[in-house]
Amino acid sequence: MSMTVEVPTRGGVFTVSFTLRGLRSVGFPARDSSLTTSRPASSGSLNTQQRVWLEQTQTALDAVLAGKTPRELPPLDWSGHTEFRQNVWRAMLRIPPGKTKSYGEMALDLEKPLASRAVGGAWYALAASAFTAVTNAPCRGILMKRVTSFIAANR
Repeated sequence: MSMTVEVPTRGGVFTVSFTLRGLRSVGFPARDSSLTTSRPASSGSLNTQQRVWLEQTQTALDAVLAGKTPRELPPLDWSGHTEFRQNVWRAMLRIPPGKTKSYGEMALDLEKPLASRAVGGAWYALAASAFTAVTNAPCRGILMKRVTSFIAANR
């Protein structure tokens, strides 16, 4: 079971969902509030642990919106996703700010040398969600080799 609440930030109101395992999803602020179909619960509906995670999520969102790397993240509930995707996402979180890795390098790190396209698919799945707003992961440098090569050749 998940509980959804709103998180007001200077970038708008994000919608976050928590399960008993951690942060399950993050929704970007709606550009048009008339598109909102349901009202999230109040934070008072969360259990004590989820309230702590809500504070961590708020702090992480504030940091990312200020251009900084979050110091602490709530536990991320990626259940329902493949083990491979979860491994890619954990590896992405280990890329230091300002550093880059290609899909191929990530595949080698995961001991799956032929899986660079799958790494790209996993990156895209995370980037398409608002988890990126909390984790700042894709901004921390996973690149297609062609992009990396193009940048290197044109310096």
